[in-house]
Amino acid sequence: MLEFIKRNGSFIGFLFMEVLALVAINLGDFNEIWTILGFIGALLLIPYLVFFFDKRERLSLLLFSIPLVLYSVFISFSRFSFANYNWFTIIISLIGGLSFFFAGASLKKCKTFNIETALLIFFGALAFITTISFIVTFANYGFFYRGLSSSNVIYYDGEMFSLYSLSLWVSQITNANMMNSDFAIMYALVLSSCLPGLLFISPKMHLKRFVLFAIFGGLGLLIILLSPKYYAIAIFVLAMLFAIYVRFAKPNRVGRIVLNTIALVTLVVFAIVFLIFLLNSQSSPSFNGIKSFIQNNTILNFLFNENGFAQTFKPVLDFTSTNYGFQNGGWLGFLFGSTQSYGGTGSFIFDVMTEGGFFALVSIIVFVVFTYISLQRYLKKNKDSMHVKIIIICFLATFFVFSLINYQSFPYMTVNYYVSFATFPITLVALFFIGYTFTTKKDYPEIVFEDESVSSKKQENITGEVTNSNDDANPTNSDTSSGVDISILDEIEEENIDEK
Repeated sequence: MLEFIKRNGSFIGFLFMEVLALVAINLGDFNEIWTILGFIGALLLIPYLVFFFDKRERLSLLLFSIPLVLYSVFISFSRFSFANYNWFTIIISLIGGLSFFFAGASLKKCKTFNIETALLIFFGALAFITTISFIVTFANYGFFYRGLSSSNVIYYDGEMFSLYSLSLWVSQITNANMMNSDFAIMYALVLSSCLPGLLFISPKMHLKRFVLFAIFGGLGLLIILLSPKYYAIAIFVLAMLFAIYVRFAKPNRVGRIVLNTIALVTLVVFAIVFLIFLLNSQSSPSFNGIKSFIQNNTILNFLFNENGFAQTFKPVLDFTSTNYGFQNGGWLGFLFGSTQSYGGTGSFIFDVMTEGGFFALVSIIVFVVFTYISLQRYLKKNKDSMHVKIIIICFLATFFVFSLINYQSFPYMTVNYYVSFATFPITLVALFFIGYTFTTKKDYPEIVFEDESVSSKKQENITGEVTNSNDDANPTNSDTSSGVDISILDEIEEENIDEK
């Protein structure tokens, strides 16, 4: 049985690389089909969980995944799902994220799976669909159109649309859909997360690797600058600052304490802000005191009343309202989800609240906290190349931060079509990489951070025999007979180094 698994691991790994590419492109808007392919791939990878995870690892993975399982259950079997989806869509929502998460965790144990090749295939597919879409957008509206033509409008079927809010998205290749620009720019931001990894790649020693990631990341950054989208630029700058810190400051115990303190303060601030939003959103006269206090304070009034975010959150959080009817409000809607979307909230956190209720929200927040802890261990202990680790972490961070402040659940401008965060294509890919980066406390000794260019120079002085022994010691990054016949990736697969 073990020999069969090892012999076919390269095929399963390659299959999942292709699934990641198909999910990224979402060709023809057939996301359900690509999700099913991911589920089938996850089923084929079950033996890895059984035979290659020891008892302690399986227990750790189970505990880590509990919040994700609860989140999937609350989202899939919520009042919102029963009111708006059929059973096929509900099942897809349930198995989609879990399949990609467990597939990522399983492939980490597959010696023939190359994570860098998977990254290149994913970002290559993302670069293809994103670049084609924005070429069409710029050809129609021009560079910097969101700034230069912000007051212009266009008409479609007699309906007026602001040019500032539009992008053209070629999801079906022959047909460019009118999409919300915030939805489209998310893809460019995710693409730009390749660039921080360049700080850890020597162009002299690994030219092809450097050029490929530079092209993919450069395309994403160029699109953001030509649009432009200022908060996307700010998120990218924060990702670059993190990579610069890791590259030059050499993370230590003090740095980790500072980072963890910032994360803890952020979580506490979020809880306080959420509580104020919750109390200020109630229509019952019982809450008039605190609502009056907020309204009479200039800063609080602006934050919780006079901005667009506050107005979209209130219907979701108001459990004392009778304006929306008991089917859409009240404690039942607050705890287990509404039956309608209220037009989207602009944040994946409150979209989750709409779909699955308070319990789903708590589950996803706990899972994000677990992910943060696991990513710290992955960066500190895992033997993957530093540029791979930085790219994965920056991808996950930029995607979740952007989705927190500007996720568009109604991306189509001309069609009232709801896109759940749970089954959004980039969410599925993110869950795959979260599963892959899952790291237990005892997995590996701490890695000493070192520039790849330095380790590359050291490698030149090592004999072929020693090099082969290093490959055996680090099967994840070793050259393998994966069966992936992509010539431009050959050199990259041969160049993987065991960093110490």
